[in-house]
Amino acid sequence: MNRKNTVLLVDDEPNVLEGFQRGLRKEPYTVLTATSAEEGLRILAHTPVDVVISDEQMPKIKGSEFLAKVHREYPKTIRIILTGQASLESAIRAINDGEIYRFLTKPCSVVELAKIIRKALLIKKLTNKETTRSLAFYDEVTGLPNRNYFLDHLRQTLKRCAKEKQPVSLLTIDIDNFKEINATFSRQLGDILLKNVGRRLKLLLRPTEMIACLGGDEFALLLPLMNSEAAEIVAEKTIKIFNKPFKLKGLPISVEVSIGIAISPTHGSDPELLVQRAERAMYKAKDRGVGFLTYDLDTDQHSPRQLSLMGALRHAIENNQLRLHYQPKVDLNSGVIFGVEALVRWAHPEEGMIPPDQFIPQAEQTGLIRPLTEWVLMEAKHQCQAWNKDGIALDIAINLSARNLNDQALPKLISRMIEDCKGSLTHFGFEVTESAVMADESCSERVIKELHDIGVRFSIDDFGTGYSSLVYLKKFAVNEIKIDRSFISHLISNEKDLSIVRSTIDLGHDLSLKVVAEGVEDQESLDKLIALGCDAAQGYYICYPLPAAELERWLHDEAPRRNWRIREQVKN
Repeated sequence: MNRKNTVLLVDDEPNVLEGFQRGLRKEPYTVLTATSAEEGLRILAHTPVDVVISDEQMPKIKGSEFLAKVHREYPKTIRIILTGQASLESAIRAINDGEIYRFLTKPCSVVELAKIIRKALLIKKLTNKETTRSLAFYDEVTGLPNRNYFLDHLRQTLKRCAKEKQPVSLLTIDIDNFKEINATFSRQLGDILLKNVGRRLKLLLRPTEMIACLGGDEFALLLPLMNSEAAEIVAEKTIKIFNKPFKLKGLPISVEVSIGIAISPTHGSDPELLVQRAERAMYKAKDRGVGFLTYDLDTDQHSPRQLSLMGALRHAIENNQLRLHYQPKVDLNSGVIFGVEALVRWAHPEEGMIPPDQFIPQAEQTGLIRPLTEWVLMEAKHQCQAWNKDGIALDIAINLSARNLNDQALPKLISRMIEDCKGSLTHFGFEVTESAVMADESCSERVIKELHDIGVRFSIDDFGTGYSSLVYLKKFAVNEIKIDRSFISHLISNEKDLSIVRSTIDLGHDLSLKVVAEGVEDQESLDKLIALGCDAAQGYYICYPLPAAELERWLHDEAPRRNWRIREQVKN
């Protein structure tokens, strides 16, 4: 015959025990009571107990101390503590140390207590062959609370802080190079590294905060009562604590992490949603190599707004809601405006003009990047023909994504487009970033070469921000490099940026490449670029991206006043 489950309630106030016992009398288990920790230990010594629930504030031995002893002597017994706000720190510390399963804040209703007991007994039943700590609530490798435990605790924290109208910050932390470490050493040593990472992260915690392992090499920090500014400070400290390498087999192992931040209630009040959004920010930080990022609803491709936009994007492409704006490029030697960069915008009927960073990354993920690129190519072709007819000779540069470079149909499409514009010096060029080329090097090399062979020019955009710039200059058939705006914006005030720009210009010229500076925002930077021998420039100081009609007015009115002129059309 199966033994009936037993619950032990420990509280130094008999009226509290009586109330709980009366409220739990209909539950299918035996309820025992004790008015002190000492009495509770005596009961445990001769009675099998499945769940023990103890008040924190008791004479002689506190509840947390009592449950720590229960943890050591009766590890299969589930331990729950009842605590007031004043003792919350010790309760959370006990959770982090694995001494208790969870806490309940006082005052606690019988209904809430019964629900927790039922859940605890169910878990104990399912995990009968192992300790509660190792099976249901804690990560096997690190010994930290696991995802399920963390979500449950996060739910309580969000509920409590919502009542107090206080923020809650959540950081998700992922090791950048963990797969390489596992591959280089072994899974066993990788597990040792994870344990050490967990220990180092614990150094950041205050008593009211919590760390968990969400799975694999992903960790989470829960920071109650902390706003976004404070959370970013913690993120910076987190990155710094990994400056010191770990040691595996006597070898120093450098570890870098990426961190995502989500704040409740700003980014949501549901535990799963908040973790999900922190993880999205983390992966975006990893992609950008920026250390940490705070979640941004406007750029989240999975947010309701972004999903709605993606649902409407195909309709926008088919119904001509997209627009091309053109930003001119100036030859710094001659003052000739020789070309423009075509930049797509979305004229949404309800939200107004939507910038490309809010729909192009999502279009790449959904497969809409091909029809979007085809629209840009056709629109640029028509504008090219119109300008040629009016005697305006401008090269048009179009941005290509990683998906475009993997599209085997792209060279044929561009070839047909160029044939349509035959008979004009105005021709097309394409700008690709180093990260786009990195996505599939062999495919990118093949597509770029095929287009280069028919006269298409290629630029490496955002030059200097990737990892293998020199390799690509040697390997790919490119004609031009564009120095990233991050170096140009501080060209005058930062000696290192000045040195990088000077070296990049010299390198480009040594390789017979044209060098363009993007992001020029003042006359002083423009003068410096001329002095350094840079070939061309574009940026807000020269001209903002403009619709075709407005650009034509700028070319005829504003450009001459600044001693710039349009390239002359060559007559056939």
